[in-house]
Amino acid sequence: MISVVTSTAEASVTEGASSSTVEDHGTIVTSTAPLCVVPYFLEPLQAQEVLSWALSDVSGFQAATTLDGAPDVRRAKVRYTSLPQTLGEALANVLPAVERVLGVTSAERRVECQVTLHRDGDYFRRHLDVGEGNAATRRISFIYYLHRAPLPFSGGELRVYDMLTSHGKTFPAESFRDVEPIHNSIVFFPSASVFHEVLPVSCSSTRPEDGRITCNGWIH
Repeated sequence: MISVVTSTAEASVTEGASSSTVEDHGTIVTSTAPLCVVPYFLEPLQAQEVLSWALSDVSGFQAATTLDGAPDVRRAKVRYTSLPQTLGEALANVLPAVERVLGVTSAERRVECQVTLHRDGDYFRRHLDVGEGNAATRRISFIYYLHRAPLPFSGGELRVYDMLTSHGKTFPAESFRDVEPIHNSIVFFPSASVFHEVLPVSCSSTRPEDGRITCNGWIH
């Protein structure tokens, strides 16, 4: 059952603001990035089952890449997969409310998914989730967090940057919010406009089950 859906989508407008990111002197709209966070997304037993599923094929993980192939932007392991039924059904149930909160509508209701494992020193620098080909139609990004208790790592926060909009283009602002990777919570945001990154993870263990584990993906 979905107990809470939160959003921080308030916007402010600054006339003639200046920023090193935006190279014009016109009106710049600064807005808080739309974000939807749902805690306790699954029942506790279901969340543990999804965690077991996520780690059921450790040999299937491969080095993560980026849409443009840029070096030194991302360090993690990923396994491309389809959603387990429990998680897929929960996503379908909450999606209409998420779309209302974010102000974004998915055209196809098609879900692209991967399991991502961040271990000691892993990270993903600031980026957007859209690109060419299949990535061009991504509408809503989601990150479902899973980990053992007690928390076996530190760091790994999702840093979400506020938005500067000028002449129809969106740029990351200097201001941001950090979202803690809390077990059995899920975060949604628009794929095409919200710049974000995964801060470096610290973990003394080398075991996969002790890393920052997510089932993340995109709704087209």
